[in-house]
Amino acid sequence: MKVQELIDILERYDGDDDVVFSYNYGDYWRNTVAQTPREVQYESAVYSDYHQMLKIVDEDSEYKDEQDSKEYVVIS
Repeated sequence: MKVQELIDILERYDGDDDVVFSYNYGDYWRNTVAQTPREVQYESAVYSDYHQMLKIVDEDSEYKDEQDSKEYVVIS
């Protein structure tokens, strides 16, 4: 998703509405939980074969200097 696509979607909603993101908690019952975003910032990420998704690259990461890493706008 591009930032402009997210902006276009969010423009359909009332600016005073609360926002959360949902995810599977990973418990036995596979509950879906929701959490309030705390920040939005640029972070580097690289595809992880182990996770089969993007992995955030921190300064201690083995992927720190990897060419395949890319900057993303991350909502966390």
